[in-house]
Amino acid sequence: MSTSLHDSILDLIALSARIASNHPGGDVCLMERLAAQGVPAGHIAQAIKLARNVRDEAQSLFDERVDARMLEKLGTTPAQASLPGRGCCGASACCS
Repeated sequence: MSTSLHDSILDLIALSARIASNHPGGDVCLMERLAAQGVPAGHIAQAIKLARNVRDEAQSLFDERVDARMLEKLGTTPAQASLPGRGCCGASACCS
């Protein structure tokens, strides 16, 4: 009896981990490998959606913690701040 996970399971885990951690690369290669292994696109999409949910929840919890600490220590939160810049990120006009 083999105790190793199937390659497609390992690749689904790797793809999910990359997405959940905002890793900048390797996702296309893993998607192609999964497709070549016969994993249906719907299953790959489910893994990606789950990974995004985990990532987004973690980010939201982190942001809430930072905001609560800032409110406690400084009496304000980033949501109350205004961004004077014209760029899409609020900086100068570097990307507008």
